[in-house]
Amino acid sequence: MLPPLQGLTEREVQERKAKGLVNRAKRERIKSVPQIVLENSFSVFNLINFAVIFFLLVFYFTTRDERLALDSVGIVTVTVANTLIAIAQEVRAARALAKMELLKSSFVTVVRDGKKIRLDKREVVQDDVLYLEKGEQIVVDGKVLFANHFEVDESLVTGESIPIAKSAGDELLSGSFCVFGNAYFRAEKVGAETYATRITAQAKRYKFLVSPLQRKINLLFVWSFGITALLVVVEILRDLYLRSFTPDDVRKISTIAISLIPEGLVFFSSITFTIGIFRIAKIGAIIQKINAIDAFPTIQVVCMDKTGTLTQNKISVATLSPFENFRQSDVERWLGAFSALSTEQNATIKALAVFPAPSCVERLDEIPFRSDTKISALRLRLGDEVRAFILGGFDVLQERLSKREEEQALSLFAERKLSGYRNLLFAEVKSELSEKLSAEQLDSFQITPIAIVSLKDEVRADAMEALRLFEKNKVDVKIISGDSGDSVLQTLREVGWNASPDMVITGNELEKTPQDRLGEVVSQKSIFVRTKPEHKLAIVQALKAQKKEVAMIGDGVNDLLAIKEASLGIAMEEGSAIAKEAADVVLLKNRFSLLPAMFDEGSKIINTVRYVSNLFITKNAVIIVLSVLPWFLDLLYPLTPRKGGLISVLGVAFPAYFIALVNANVSPTRDFFRQMRSFVSLSSAMILSQTFAAYFVGTFVFGFSESVVLELMTAALVIASAFNFLCAVYFDDARNQRRYLLFWAGLVSLYVFFATIPPENVVAKIITTFYEITPFGFLEWSAIALATFPLSMIFFYAHQWRAASERSA
Repeated sequence: MLPPLQGLTEREVQERKAKGLVNRAKRERIKSVPQIVLENSFSVFNLINFAVIFFLLVFYFTTRDERLALDSVGIVTVTVANTLIAIAQEVRAARALAKMELLKSSFVTVVRDGKKIRLDKREVVQDDVLYLEKGEQIVVDGKVLFANHFEVDESLVTGESIPIAKSAGDELLSGSFCVFGNAYFRAEKVGAETYATRITAQAKRYKFLVSPLQRKINLLFVWSFGITALLVVVEILRDLYLRSFTPDDVRKISTIAISLIPEGLVFFSSITFTIGIFRIAKIGAIIQKINAIDAFPTIQVVCMDKTGTLTQNKISVATLSPFENFRQSDVERWLGAFSALSTEQNATIKALAVFPAPSCVERLDEIPFRSDTKISALRLRLGDEVRAFILGGFDVLQERLSKREEEQALSLFAERKLSGYRNLLFAEVKSELSEKLSAEQLDSFQITPIAIVSLKDEVRADAMEALRLFEKNKVDVKIISGDSGDSVLQTLREVGWNASPDMVITGNELEKTPQDRLGEVVSQKSIFVRTKPEHKLAIVQALKAQKKEVAMIGDGVNDLLAIKEASLGIAMEEGSAIAKEAADVVLLKNRFSLLPAMFDEGSKIINTVRYVSNLFITKNAVIIVLSVLPWFLDLLYPLTPRKGGLISVLGVAFPAYFIALVNANVSPTRDFFRQMRSFVSLSSAMILSQTFAAYFVGTFVFGFSESVVLELMTAALVIASAFNFLCAVYFDDARNQRRYLLFWAGLVSLYVFFATIPPENVVAKIITTFYEITPFGFLEWSAIALATFPLSMIFFYAHQWRAASERSA
């Protein structure tokens, strides 16, 4: 029996708070504004830019070439502008994450002044008495005071997933979870002194782990940096060998150094991911691990329980069917007692609370419900008599009845037309019981059936809509439930899914399936019933063995193993704490119907990063080719630091922000880097062909001077880079094609405007001087049109073919 526990008094709580003995560790989750400013001001990109500025200024003071000074001013201006934008965006992202953090409160049950109260885990003080139920997390270190069949999962702390039985006097580590039974324990270490805080201080920072995609983008940065360093060194050695270290050579080296480092790509992808996480939170889900966003577009199979996903988890008693020789009133009284005195108040037990509990009843012992047995048992003192009752799945306990009792049970089942309900068998244990009940005794219990308890649950009105959206996106759905086949099929029919019995397989049948056929059977079947936690794990593993990306949606301890194993683990907000802790995503308000929208938002994030990556990497590929070819061929090099900046602004920066603003493409990106390679190869060829076409048309058709031809090549680069933006997005996002066309026309018109009119006003003069834009006349524009228009049309249709091939792949 549970000894009386008073816990701390209010005065004792306040004394401990005054001493700082409260469960609040130093919060390192969200960066402060000074931190953000410092990190962005002295980023590796800015250090490279400062080195280039220093390099240019050294040669300016040596040669007095004003172009070098203007290049320095231009790089300083761009660096400051980029830094301010980066700071503003990261502050915005930090504030968004701070708002999201408010959604992740965690509450615990504490005994104070002899009463149980719920409070935030950060309000726990040293010596508090805490109460734990199945699925709840241990938030502080302590010692067990009282245990009732209490088992703990320490896998999130130690990595060992086998439940450990704990009894009075045993130590508990924060970060562990109660997976069976219940207990009271005293808090001994709180705040920064807890095991979890000390061991996982770095892992618990609210600095998202880098996702696989971000790691690859960072790898692109490393490769770009390496190629940049190599090109710069080779160019310097070449110029020294030729004894020709002119200001033009210095400008070429500076152009290579600042143009090939994709600083915007790394920053933009990080911010896109962070803001995307906040947008997904507004939809109704908390992203706990950034890897989840990478997984969204790749998910091919969604596994889920029916309770809480297809249904609202509002379980109620539909009907009570007593066996012969048992009065309705007695059965209701016993069920009321069973409900009132069960320590684990799950949804089923709470549903039985509609039956009144007798006043003179005492719990002597208990076996709390376990998902692997589907059974719970209580030994009660009812007045002067002691009786033991058992409650479990109808088909589970049916096997323990005598032949005559089983016939009676099936007859009652058919007579009351109970097929389609979630049916439980309530029975009395007739076996000789030991002094203390144990789970090991369950198999040997002899029982007498008392009644069939039929439960119902309300289906979600929007469940079928979500299932249809999954079907539309070619995502396979598997229902994995601990309930009976009849109950699950009835629920699916109510939802609107035309499910048939041949789609169903039980957990026992799954166990008997040969290992070499398991994958085939799991693929063929869509509904798995009477499953245990190990069955759910086996299903996910079998699907992953077939190279399928699997999402697992669960809400309880029985889903934990499958959630951990899945490519994407999703927990319900009202689910157990251990399920939420292990999941990659937590669905707020249990709104399963939001999953397709959440997956779409994830796809938009990935597609946005892919489009912007395409623009950055194409620009880098073009600059590499333009830098290397003059080493071997007698070709002109049209770029300078400021002209390179113009191409980056009109061909990458402005388009990147516009794409992030309007992109609505939710098609899954199946192979990010294969798609990027095909785009970059085609686009690099397009931009380079137009650039060299401008060179040949200007030189051999119109006979322009070298200086004019260089300006024609720059103009072709700018126009082709802007057109590359259109090719990147136009064919994937039908909803925004008109917007993309208008934005592209605006980019080209902006450049044409400044490259046509004489710089008569101050603003035009500053811009044309800053970006080294030389006004063109009719002949120059004719040459540019002749060089770019025909090739643009060819590559436009080539990109259309590429996009169609990727969609059909």
